[in-house]
Amino acid sequence: MGVIDDVRKWLQDWADWKRIKEQAEKVPALEKRIADLEAKLGGKQPGDVCKACGARALRMVSNRPSSKGYIEQRWECGECKRGEWRHVK
Repeated sequence: MGVIDDVRKWLQDWADWKRIKEQAEKVPALEKRIADLEAKLGGKQPGDVCKACGARALRMVSNRPSSKGYIEQRWECGECKRGEWRHVK
């Protein structure tokens, strides 16, 4: 048992081990924060940020192919009701 006690004492004195131990103690709190954030999303991807009002409520409402080979997407803000067109390849 003397060797095991010596190893434990050595680990307690080792600075890296102390940092690892401190970080490990933070894991349950971080897991709870992640679970809370995921619950707020409600299974949805968050909306984009509206350039007009700043709310994270911009959602794609329609899309269509363009004559130039792009896809035109219509995005609308759920807060201020302003919209924008996006062209993606």
